[in-house]
Amino acid sequence: MKKTLLAAGAVVALSTTFAAGAAENDKPQYLSDWWHQSVNVVGSYHTRFGPQIRNDTYLEYEAFAKKDWFDFYGYIDAPVFFGGNSTAKGIWNKGSPLFMEIEPRFSIDKLTNTDLSFGPFKEWYFANNYIYDMGRNDSQEQSTWYMGLGTDIDTGLPMSLSLNVYAKYQWQNYGASNENEWDGYRFKVKYLCR
Repeated sequence: MKKTLLAAGAVVALSTTFAAGAAENDKPQYLSDWWHQSVNVVGSYHTRFGPQIRNDTYLEYEAFAKKDWFDFYGYIDAPVFFGGNSTAKGIWNKGSPLFMEIEPRFSIDKLTNTDLSFGPFKEWYFANNYIYDMGRNDSQEQSTWYMGLGTDIDTGLPMSLSLNVYAKYQWQNYGASNENEWDGYRFKVKYLCR
């Protein structure tokens, strides 16, 4: 089954590459000029996620976008998609088949047609960060939603900063006592090269 999926994925990737190369020169080179994406194979060796050492090779889909009022970053992982050691559990061996994190932000400035910028703060957002571990049962599932206020900061350099402050709502949490309640805060800064 794994080899069939791997072969199918390779065929799709190669056919997309050849189709893009055969396209007319006056057409856009990419599927979208604002939705950027990649498919990655990520290998880790001798890493710890918890108390045990893991070796893992997994499949990852990653995307980022910015268009009008919508700003997005996210990824989806299929753990142990291409194998791992005996302590690594994932999609094929009764571990979590899917782990994802998405960070959609919605521009308050553009949705309200109001310029809220001042000083180095150029645009304001309703910021979200959603983390989900599908697991195989309730004790293996995790689902967290961070929501709050975000802004883009002009640094005067070729890079800018994205700053978000969130409140955390915890849904599932591997059976822990803080499920289904507000549980903490998060502060996140990202630099972006433009």
